[in-house]
Amino acid sequence: TNGLQSERSSFVGGRALADESAPGAPRNVSAVADESASDQITVGWSAPAVDADGGDLTGLAGFVLLRAENSDGAFLPVDSLGAEIRTYVDNGLKALTTYRYAMVSFDASGNQSSQVLSSSTRTAGIPAPAGISAADEIGRIVVSWQPVDDTNLGGYDIYRSSQSDNGYVRLAGSEGGSFTTGRTSYIDSNLAGGSLFFYKVQAIGTND
Repeated sequence: TNGLQSERSSFVGGRALADESAPGAPRNVSAVADESASDQITVGWSAPAVDADGGDLTGLAGFVLLRAENSDGAFLPVDSLGAEIRTYVDNGLKALTTYRYAMVSFDASGNQSSQVLSSSTRTAGIPAPAGISAADEIGRIVVSWQPVDDTNLGGYDIYRSSQSDNGYVRLAGSEGGSFTTGRTSYIDSNLAGGSLFFYKVQAIGTND
């Protein structure tokens, strides 16, 4: 307190050790499909409790999420996530498609854990109508298709275009519903002779 200082001590040397132990793998990896959004799956997980060698967890920097489509697809990286994140919403997926997920932990030194797999998860959705045909008649075209077997089916929307590859516009129905028709055929009438049109049919669920 009066400003006096001692002489410096003799020196001692030390070397910082590199972190050569990978973090443990993520735990409790789960994947749940969203019932109201056919293109979305939510992945959840818990952080590892220890390093891969069983020692104290050191230097956890984040996670890598990987995804594979169907049972034979290869796992590809989806995103790199921070160490504090525990859920990820994966969207833009295909309807009625099975996905598998894998997760890897990594630390600041670049060490990675082994992969942990989730169970397979199938996205929600309604099958697309099959067996679509168009019958040419005088002043009209009759579009028919096979019924879609799904408990959530509400009806069908019919789309028409003058080009096969784009420009499809939804046709309004005459039944007062939110979809074009509840039947498995649609009569597109009052057409000029010689008109060429292309059609697509989409199944509509009761929650849409």
